[in-house]
Amino acid sequence: MEISDHESNMQVLKDVSSNFISTFCGDMFSFALGLMLLRATGMSLSFGLSMIIMPIVTLIGLVPIGNVVDTYPHERILIISLVVRIVALSVYAATVGRFTGVGKLIPTIGFLIINYASVNLSNSGYLASVHELVNDAHIQKLNSLSQSLASFASTFSPIVAAGLYALVGFNLFIIFQLMAHLIALGILLTMNLHYVHPNQVSKAP
Repeated sequence: MEISDHESNMQVLKDVSSNFISTFCGDMFSFALGLMLLRATGMSLSFGLSMIIMPIVTLIGLVPIGNVVDTYPHERILIISLVVRIVALSVYAATVGRFTGVGKLIPTIGFLIINYASVNLSNSGYLASVHELVNDAHIQKLNSLSQSLASFASTFSPIVAAGLYALVGFNLFIIFQLMAHLIALGILLTMNLHYVHPNQVSKAP
C-alpha cells in the first residue's frame, strides 16, 4: 500500500514528537537516577551504572531481538516494548523506596536490565519500521529531524535534570518518565504502520 504525502507528514510529526518526549525525559531520568544512586550509596561507580549495564544487555540481546523483529509485526513490538517499560518503571517506583544505601542497587539493576532490553527491542523495531511509517520521499526528513532532536535532548536534558533534581528530588523524575511513556504510547496507538511480513515480500513476483 502506497503511503501518501499527507499521511507521511502526519506520521513524521507524531513520530518526532513521541521520540523527542521519550528521549528528553529518558535522558533526564537516567541522569537523575545516577545522582540518586550516588547520593544513596556514596559510590562513584553507581553513577555510571546504566552505562555499564546498557552495552551488556545490548550484546546479549543482539541475536534474539533481531529474530523477534524479523518475525513479528513491528507495531506490535513497539507497543509491547513500551508497555513493558511502563510496567517495569511502575514496579521500580513502588519498590525502590523499600531499600536503603547500597541496597538500592538491587531493584535498580533489575529495572535497568528490563528497561534496556525493552529499549533495544523498541529501537530495532523502529529502525525496521521506517518504511512502514512514511513513503520514500519522507524518510530522510524523518531521520534528520529525529537525529537533530535526539542531539538536542542529549545536550540539554542533563542541565535541566540537574536543576530539577536539586529542587524536587528523584521521585518527580519517575512521574515525568511515566507520563512520557504514556504520552508516547498514546501517540503510537494513533499511528498506522503499513507492515508487510518478510515472507510476503519474498513471495511477491
